[in-house]
Amino acid sequence: MTAPSMTSTESNLFTAMAGDLVLRFGDVHAGLYEALNRMAQERAKVGDA
Repeated sequence: MTAPSMTSTESNLFTAMAGDLVLRFGDVHAGLYEALNRMAQERAKVGDA
């Protein structure tokens, strides 16, 4: 997929799709980070007990 051969509509669509993927990946990443954080806190509690 080379940029010069794309029409501007295709290019805009591709950019929008890429942006959507980035946003979704960001959400997933944030969710993973939260889950890992929670697990670490639980482990710390168990260690204290």
